[in-house]
Amino acid sequence: MRPPPIKGLGTVGGFEMQVQDRGGVGFEMLQASAMDLIAEGRKNPVLTALNTTFRSGVPQIYVDVDRVKAKRQEIPLSVIFNTLQANLGSAYVNDFNLFGRTWK
Repeated sequence: MRPPPIKGLGTVGGFEMQVQDRGGVGFEMLQASAMDLIAEGRKNPVLTALNTTFRSGVPQIYVDVDRVKAKRQEIPLSVIFNTLQANLGSAYVNDFNLFGRTWK
C-alpha cells in the first residue's frame, strides 16, 4: 500500500535535506552524522533511495577574490568569475568518483 501523497511533493517527488555542522566539529564528523541519518532513514520502509553526495575526503576550495584590486587593475569581476567557473566547475568533463574521492 502506498503512503498518502505529500502536498507539493506527491508520492514520487522525493525531498531533499541538508545537514549542517552547527557545532563546528569538522567534515569527518559531519559525514559520519549524515551517514548515520541515512542508516536510520533506511530502517523506515516508506523511505527509499536515500543518498548523500557529500564526501569529507574530497578537497574543498575557498577563493577570496580581492575585488578592490581587480577594479584597480581594470579587470571585470565577470572575467574573474567566468575563469574560475571554467577551471573549477563547468568545463571539467573528466571527473569521476572512486574510493570515495573525486579524481580528474
